[in-house]
Amino acid sequence: MNQIEELEELVQKETDNKSKWFNARILKATTKYEETLLERIYGKLQSLDWTLKQIRKIKKKEGQQKIIIPEAQTKWASYILKEGKK
Repeated sequence: MNQIEELEELVQKETDNKSKWFNARILKATTKYEETLLERIYGKLQSLDWTLKQIRKIKKKEGQQKIIIPEAQTKWASYILKEGKK
């Protein structure tokens, strides 16, 4: 009976250790995915900001104050907003 209890304890410890390791791996992978996603979103925001600055420069040269945002940039903004909600 004593050996069975020892064996059960050993199995439980190993299971706990594997579970902790597995959970740590999942957390690390999730964190890395989130970091990658945030870096991609940040890059897209920088691109959008640069594009808007270029549009403002062009419009100021033409003497117009109205800013027209291209459809492609509008789609990126929608994508960024949608990804941020996840």
